[in-house]
Amino acid sequence: LFFKYLIPEIIEFQEQLIKYANANNHVTAGLTHGQPAEPTTIAKQIINTVSAIDIAIRQTFLPFNEKGERTTLSFPVKTFGAVGNHSDLRSAYPDIDWIENDKQFISALGQGVHLDMMTTQANLYGEYKRIFDAVCTISRHIIKFCDDFWGWTSFQWFRKKRKAGVKGSSVMPNKYNPWRMEGANKILEKFIVQIEWTSKALMDYPYEGDMGRSIIMRDVGDDFAKFFIALGRIREELELYELNEDKINQFLESNPGLVGGASQTIMKRSQVEGDAYRHVQAIMINPDGSYVSREEFVKRLEENENIPDDVKMEILKSSDPINNIGYADELAMMTIRKAEETIRLCKSLGYDS
Repeated sequence: LFFKYLIPEIIEFQEQLIKYANANNHVTAGLTHGQPAEPTTIAKQIINTVSAIDIAIRQTFLPFNEKGERTTLSFPVKTFGAVGNHSDLRSAYPDIDWIENDKQFISALGQGVHLDMMTTQANLYGEYKRIFDAVCTISRHIIKFCDDFWGWTSFQWFRKKRKAGVKGSSVMPNKYNPWRMEGANKILEKFIVQIEWTSKALMDYPYEGDMGRSIIMRDVGDDFAKFFIALGRIREELELYELNEDKINQFLESNPGLVGGASQTIMKRSQVEGDAYRHVQAIMINPDGSYVSREEFVKRLEENENIPDDVKMEILKSSDPINNIGYADELAMMTIRKAEETIRLCKSLGYDS
């Protein structure tokens, strides 16, 4: 499940996000508290998710051994009898080193498994929980990405490609809804609930064990099926959208306050007389709390007698969002290179369908 299907599915999703970011890189508004905050890029926002998933892959699916060498993900295998002591075989064949025998046997099975030396009737399942938790973490990052993408479609920063004969809404012909992604989010949420319950239940048993964990492991496929269904829906939905640059540009143009932070910092660096924070508020915000238009912003900046002309020119230059994205492009590219390295390493270890 993990080596042939689940990890390759995550890797393919990473590759799709990287491709999507490269194809749809455009300056846009970063939002904090649901409101326009500072300029950023679509690519940086998408690659934030790629980075989060990459960290989870590297920490859990690509661990290091005691020599600091990269190793493959490995599941514990239990062989030591009814209560984990190898009592029966050692009693019957005392001349055989059963620990060494089992080490060699499990090692011969290849990558992906290792001998669990300390067990009860079955594994203690702590390692399983760590691996399952990593998939839950990845799922939560995917849910956050879907929530953000849903928001971008509500702003019409992304628009669904029109296709003749296809209904975009059950009753409203003026809409094209991201329904696959909406459903996928709920399916992923249910997956998380189920697999977290499974992780806990596997570790919750009396004494040396009972039948409960065996029953749970027989049903683990039902848990993970939801992960595959959800990712399939998300990936399909993403391919149906295209960037709507006009809507993004309109949003940027109507929110010049996006560059308020940079303007304030420029004023402080230049030691402009008065409170730079209040200067920005006076220039960029109306009494009712709304952002001024770009024309009004330029007018108020020019009329402000506290700000020297050279500083005004610098603020005007930074007021173009494309000049105010910091290291968004560099950070995105740096993360893409790292994630692509992870993908290559995963494939070299056999994590490839």
